[in-house]
This record gives sequence, C-alpha cells and structure tokens, in this order.
Amino acid sequence: MKFGKTIAVVLASSVLLAGCTTDKKEIKAYLKQVDKIKDDEEPIKTVGKKIAELDEKKKKLTEDVNSKDTAVRGKAVKDLIKNADDRLKEFEKEEDAIKKSEQDFKKAKSHVDNIDNDVKRKEVKQLDDVLKEKYKLHGEYSKAYKNAVNSEKTLFKYLNQNDATQQGVNEKSKAIEQNYKKLKEVSEKYTKVLNKVGKEKQDVDQFK
Repeated sequence: MKFGKTIAVVLASSVLLAGCTTDKKEIKAYLKQVDKIKDDEEPIKTVGKKIAELDEKKKKLTEDVNSKDTAVRGKAVKDLIKNADDRLKEFEKEEDAIKKSEQDFKKAKSHVDNIDNDVKRKEVKQLDDVLKEKYKLHGEYSKAYKNAVNSEKTLFKYLNQNDATQQGVNEKSKAIEQNYKKLKEVSEKYTKVLNKVGKEKQDVDQFK
C-alpha cells in the first residue's frame, strides 16, 4: 500500500494549520500593542477637558479686556497670558502621551512582517499605515495648536504695552485668525484619521 500521498496531504495540512496558528498569535500580539497605545493615550481625555475649561475662562477674560476700568483691563491681560501658558503646559501632557504611545506602536511592527497569510497581513498593514498617518498628523496638529496659542500670547503681551495701536492689534488678531484656521483644517484631518483607525481595527479584530 502507498501511503506517500496521504502522508504528504496530512503534512501539508499540518503546515497550513501551523501557519494559521502562528498568524493568529502574531495578530493577537499586534492588537495587544494597539490596546497598549489606547491606554497610553488615556490622559488625553483629561487634557481635553482641562483645556476646554481654560478656553471658557479665556472668553470671560477677553470680555474684561474691553473694560473702561484700567485696573480690570490690566489684570485681564495678565490673566490671559497666564491662561495661554496654562493651555500650552496642559497640551504638553497630550504630547507626552502621544510620544509614549508612538514608542509602543513601533514595537508592534515586527508582528506585521511575521504574518504569513497575504489577506490577513494586508488588513493588519492597512491598520498599521493608518496609525502611522495618525502620529504624523498629530505632529502637524501639535504645531498648529502651539502656533495658535502663542499668537494669542503675542497679542495679549502687546495689549500691555503703552504704545499699542489699533493697527498693531488688528495685525496680531489677523495672525491669530489665520493660525486658528490652520488648526481647524489639521484638526478635521486628524479626526478623520482617528475614525479610520477605528474602522481598520474592527477589520483586523475578526482575525483574532
């Protein structure tokens, strides 16, 4: 009796099963790192709430800047400069969280290369690429945010000068407007890529 063909089929099946098991293991390991990224970025929620509170305070202080009372106006300007510094300091916590998250993300890369199945590897790579894009866009978002807040600081400091003119205020206000327009554009792109990350992760979750 010839068992050669049967044994060959069995062995081939074993190899395929081993490949499936290995892929599953690699995908699980990759997703574990992605979950770690999510944990790393948890402080961003608190940062968002704190900055929203500081933005509300800024609105109130901006009203006081137009006060006819010199003392009220002077204190408001001083408080606005501190408010801008507080927002920048708070935003640093978000940058630190993203930096830590990106370090953990880079550790996941090796698992993508170890996936044998082309379809599964392609799906995981799509998630990996979108996450790369997320970090790139956050870099742009950080720059735009800091530019916007710093341009506000420039105006607030200028308002404290005795030789401040309406023309000077208008120029600095225009710079703020342009910086916030840029921030809005980058922020919208960043939000879109975050939604894309969620969708791609759902696609990969089915292979766990």
